[in-house]
Amino acid sequence: GQPRWNNHWTVEQTTLGAVPVLYFTEKGQGNHSPFSEKVQWTIETWWTNDGVLKPLRSRGSYSNTKGEVLVREAYDFDWTKREVHLENTDMKTGKTETKTLSVPPDTLSVDGIAGILRALDFAKMKSVSAHLLTHEPKLYDITLELRGRETVHTAQGPVDSYKIELVPH
Repeated sequence: GQPRWNNHWTVEQTTLGAVPVLYFTEKGQGNHSPFSEKVQWTIETWWTNDGVLKPLRSRGSYSNTKGEVLVREAYDFDWTKREVHLENTDMKTGKTETKTLSVPPDTLSVDGIAGILRALDFAKMKSVSAHLLTHEPKLYDITLELRGRETVHTAQGPVDSYKIELVPH
């Protein structure tokens, strides 16, 4: 069929205050849950980069195809309290919902996950257990399992890749 969405993401090493971080950006368009119409989105995400990769914060904005902002999201992790503060603002109504969730130390965020998966050494680890925070927002107990290797053919040429399955429990 037709592509459901497309996006472009970047990653760079930088600092947030004095903390070394990985800074991810994602710009996309197409079908994105929970929207029934096609949308455009921009997401900025910061993860620790001090030997342990942990999400720190994320900012997202979702617009309709006319560029009118529909929703703004903000996630802020507090690892000393093992919690994440979530804020979701419906720009049409002006209503903001906030929620705080407890998160285990192995929590990954869906924002930036494509870059974080690249940092895992699946040649040495056949599986990784973790928890995944989604935009629902819900926290899922998951395992990332190595299913093999494959060559992905891209416009820039072939790329050797690991085939990883995300298994929810």
